[in-house]
Amino acid sequence: MSIFGTTYPRLSYLEDDDPEHVSIALTYGIIESSEPMTDYLEQESQIDGEREMVLRGTHWRVVIKYHLFKHTTSPSPTDKYNELCSYKGKRMYIYLHNDGPPFYHTGYTKAGFCLKEVNPYYLDTVQYREACTLVFESMDTIHQGNPT
Repeated sequence: MSIFGTTYPRLSYLEDDDPEHVSIALTYGIIESSEPMTDYLEQESQIDGEREMVLRGTHWRVVIKYHLFKHTTSPSPTDKYNELCSYKGKRMYIYLHNDGPPFYHTGYTKAGFCLKEVNPYYLDTVQYREACTLVFESMDTIHQGNPT
């Protein structure tokens, strides 16, 4: 068993008028990639050409492949796709595994992510878009360690 969890991904977000987090289980989701994007500020001396690199922080990009066709009852694949599209641009918290911890900001608070893209595509036939790719990017810098 992994210390970061073993089950499907999960999202949560805070609605404007509700103090409780809304949890969205991505039961049919598969994590395609979860990779850091380290940001450096480069300063080059005009006198001798020496460069200095200043670490500004590390952001994270998460790509999840979601199988819409596995929704055979309520919600339907179309309803689930529309639900996922409604979260575009919202501040969310990502749990790579439902039973694992979320990403943490450098101040040990939950790191916010933005759902930037929801791209539907087909697996077998061109006429029926049966899966989609969800692309998230962190809004906060990420702490790469255990918060305890």
